[in-house]
Amino acid sequence: MKYLIILIGLSLNVNAQVTNAERDFFDWFFITYQKENKKIYYKSGTDERFYKDYRKNLEEKKFANQFPWRPSISEVNEIILDKNDSTEISRGIENIQAYKLPKNLVKNSKLLTEDYSVKHPKLSYYTVSKPIFFRDQTLCIFSYSYHCGLLCGSGVSCMFQKIDGKWRPIFSLGYWGS
Repeated sequence: MKYLIILIGLSLNVNAQVTNAERDFFDWFFITYQKENKKIYYKSGTDERFYKDYRKNLEEKKFANQFPWRPSISEVNEIILDKNDSTEISRGIENIQAYKLPKNLVKNSKLLTEDYSVKHPKLSYYTVSKPIFFRDQTLCIFSYSYHCGLLCGSGVSCMFQKIDGKWRPIFSLGYWGS
């Protein structure tokens, strides 16, 4: 019985840990998108529709920029996936719902509870998904949204590429705004 309690305790804490690659990505993301050195408020979130689209793209073995009429973020318009890419992305998608962000993910940040964001509707905050890495952690699929009030916000699912040690968005997989 003593061992069972220890194992349960360990399994509860596993979800709140991030890998070095995730920490590196979140550090870059929040430094890049932080508004005026203010405290960063964030909560965990996933958009099921986008992940269904990801699974569909896996079956087609490619990701294509969903906004070809918009100015391109980069010269990349399509990523062709190999079997390893599909396996890594599928694994990431399978674990997306169980993913829990830790408190104090980055410097000057706070993890919000659902209650807190409801009680403070004018608070600006990010909702972020688990980054899904593939190709030796040089490509990443990531969804995030920025909420700036009751009827104010935007969100995007993007593919990012690590170039010369820095993450860069290479194209959008979906966007919403209000």
